[in-house]
Amino acid sequence: MQQTRKKEYFVASNSHDGFCSYYEEVFKSTEYDRLFIIKGGSGTGKSYLMKYLCRKCEAIGADIEYIYCSSDPTSLDGAIIVKNGIRIGIIDGTAPHTRCTEYPGVIDELINLGVFWNSEELKASKKSIVALINEKRQCFTRAYDFLGICKSLYATHLKILTPIIDSSKIAEQISRMIGKTKPEQNPTETTRLISGRSMFGAYRFRTVENISKKTVIVSNDFSSATIYLSKLADYLRDKRQSFLRIASPDSPKICEGIYIPAMDTCYMCEDRRIVNCDSFKKINMRRFLHQDLLSKSRRELRMIEADIRRFENEAQECLKAAGRMHFELESIYSHAMDFTAKEKYSEHIAKRIITYLGN
Repeated sequence: MQQTRKKEYFVASNSHDGFCSYYEEVFKSTEYDRLFIIKGGSGTGKSYLMKYLCRKCEAIGADIEYIYCSSDPTSLDGAIIVKNGIRIGIIDGTAPHTRCTEYPGVIDELINLGVFWNSEELKASKKSIVALINEKRQCFTRAYDFLGICKSLYATHLKILTPIIDSSKIAEQISRMIGKTKPEQNPTETTRLISGRSMFGAYRFRTVENISKKTVIVSNDFSSATIYLSKLADYLRDKRQSFLRIASPDSPKICEGIYIPAMDTCYMCEDRRIVNCDSFKKINMRRFLHQDLLSKSRRELRMIEADIRRFENEAQECLKAAGRMHFELESIYSHAMDFTAKEKYSEHIAKRIITYLGN
């Protein structure tokens, strides 16, 4: 049984604040009936194992949320599997989102893929492994240095932009658009990311458009859409409405999308990567800008935006370099693995999970 509305997200990002992670929030042990924490080096098959387990659970009709690596969006870093009221989590417990057992045996369970590698073979490559890990770490450090400059530039940009935006007009428009709503008794606010800055470049999932009946695009003139979306989030909190908040990979404080389950509608920051963007309803942010104030600050805003792009591009080059080290490490570790034994163990884990789910 295949899911028709596949949910694919990131819960971490290479941000203006460095590595920003929501893993502790998303994979809080007490919110799961069982949480499997996978340990092992690059190339030991952590992602492959998770994908295998998800396929097995999909086949019995489980609802699955896929959590991908923010640096390598082809690699699965976690999954949330739900069926028959049972909630099971699987997570890559290695750096940079290192995780240990909090409630060992009763909720948390370790899966150590290190038992399937040949330590003697790895020992022969010790010098290369240590050098690659250190060089990869340095590449990420340089990337975060460049992104840190972007943080300062963005703060200046926001300081100039905020007085230009007519907040009262936005509030009136949001109130008319959402209309009268009945407060929910236990509203929930969930945070996820659908875009990221990876070792391959910028990446974006189509999850929110796929799960929504209706999509509304907020034009992003001078990066103003995020202010509108933040005010929409504030409005929903005030009205006690549940929503999914799509955080920006640049900062957890920046909102680039809102999905409202009660309306089955998402509001997304304009992005050229959104497929069929022209076919969606749009909110034009220019109507909320004081044009006289904008004309005085237009040059400064454009200059800062250009500088942000320049430093983000430099950070991206560092991440690509880190990627080269990462895949060299994967090659070394994969050659030292006994994948035949590991696959047999994978079958054992899959059977246990399916039993937990009541099948």
